[in-house]
Amino acid sequence: AGLGDEIFRITPGGAVSVFLSAADLAALIGPSADLDGGIAFDEFGNFFLADEFTDNIYRWQAIDPFAGSIDVLSGELFLSEAAIVSALGLTTGGVDFEGGITFGQVVAEPASIGLFAAALFGLGAARRRKRRLARPA
Repeated sequence: AGLGDEIFRITPGGAVSVFLSAADLAALIGPSADLDGGIAFDEFGNFFLADEFTDNIYRWQAIDPFAGSIDVLSGELFLSEAAIVSALGLTTGGVDFEGGITFGQVVAEPASIGLFAAALFGLGAARRRKRRLARPA
């Protein structure tokens, strides 16, 4: 990571501060870190960076997800390029993070949604029946 390879935080009010300095990046990744691989936060506020030079993914743990702060000293290799190639079953070449990284969200299956809706309908019907039976005639 060279001079100017910091990652900045910008608040909704427009205040700018250094989120992760070039020195912090170089300490973990090395002096040739390439930020073109992309960055992402997971649902817990942990910060991830895909280094374009090594094609590894690094992670920093969140201190306060609502404030967007991380523990700079918690940086670690999360997934190596070799582990990613193995997990994806690639036989030739490696991975290339020029497109960036992101986290998907778990989406419920239609059958699960239907079962949940039926349960809610049943609870509502039982409540209405109980109220109707509890009314004096």
